Amino acid sequence: MTVNEVRNGNAKLVLVAEDASENTSKKLHDKCSYYKVDIQTFGTRFEIGHAVGKEERVVMAITDAGFAKKLKSLFDENNRG
Repeated sequence: MTVNEVRNGNAKLVLVAEDASENTSKKLHDKCSYYKVDIQTFGTRFEIGHAVGKEERVVMAITDAGFAKKLKSLFDENNRG
């Protein structure tokens, strides 16, 4: 589903769990690079799932532009500090 959102231009930001398989991580990074979608590696599959109130999630597409912008700014702030 995440790859479809990237392909369709709906994804504004993609989150990939730190414990995702190398294949999954590479596939998502390649797709996001090709379609020019921001991608961040963040947390474990359990942390991502917990954050959205679901079971474990390895990848997640953020489709809301405002929410994606805020998350990106928080990632940037965290990476600088």
